[in-house]
Amino acid sequence: MAESLPSGVDAARVEEIARQVLERAEFKDIALPDPWRFRPPEISSSVGWVLLVVAGILLAVAVFYLVRLVRRRLGHAGDGASVRTPSGAVDEPRTSAEALARAESNAAQGAFLEAVRFLHLAILLRLNEQNLLRFHDSMTNGECARALRNDSRRRQTYRRLANRCDGVVFGGIPATRETWNDSQADYAECTRE
Repeated sequence: MAESLPSGVDAARVEEIARQVLERAEFKDIALPDPWRFRPPEISSSVGWVLLVVAGILLAVAVFYLVRLVRRRLGHAGDGASVRTPSGAVDEPRTSAEALARAESNAAQGAFLEAVRFLHLAILLRLNEQNLLRFHDSMTNGECARALRNDSRRRQTYRRLANRCDGVVFGGIPATRETWNDSQADYAECTRE
């Protein structure tokens, strides 16, 4: 300690003053907090109930939106996004002609969301029939676009249609006649030989 003090300062005197200060009442019996033990703040029971109710509401809202998201991802949007057969299987077209017929039928009825969705399926099935894409149900839109890497015109047109379909089916963008017309033009461009 003597080495760090300025010259002319008596180390013993400094130590004595420090002891006297620490002997005072305000420095005795100080309860130092335990940094390893968490103590929740004291709250009244009514505030605790309010916090519990608010937390319950937030949890319920989170579960609601999670269920809604999962249902949409699985194609159960509540607006006829999937047609189920009596066995419970989804009744999807297996050829581009069937998918195109379903798309046009839905568009004629004003169900443009379904029309765009079936047109997206029709383009994938058509590209598969033209041996430009080896399509299977588990492929993502990105994988389908990458499979068209040797044909930039088709790849760009497909991406435009797929993005529009995603926006309508999953993104909450309204499906209109204009959306349907743009999708039809992309279908014609993408499937052109």
